[in-house]
Amino acid sequence: MALIRMGILLFAQIVVDTIEDSEPTSSSEAPPEPEADETDEDNNQESQEETETPETCEDEEVAINSALNDELQEIHQTGDDRAELIIDLRESQEFESYSDFERIDGIGPAYADEIEDQGIICFD
Repeated sequence: MALIRMGILLFAQIVVDTIEDSEPTSSSEAPPEPEADETDEDNNQESQEETETPETCEDEEVAINSALNDELQEIHQTGDDRAELIIDLRESQEFESYSDFERIDGIGPAYADEIEDQGIICFD
């Protein structure tokens, strides 16, 4: 019985010591904040640049690389089938210029010029 009491007292002392070691320090004893060096500032600046939202298209423009099927149908002589072709093609390579429209079956340089003349495409 005496050994059990000693074990309980020893266990209690270990618990008390553990609690005392883990108590938070007072605000006057708090460790100072580490100073940011130039590399931290550079890293923060780089991560902010990566998360910035890219420029968006105007409301009346069609964002060729992200528009939905019905939005793509606003493009000169573009119906459901051609809109689906645009969606399929941009998955492998985004459109970057009006000449990229020539990748679409049935569109040549003259037709690409007509689309450009319409003036509603935004290469997002």
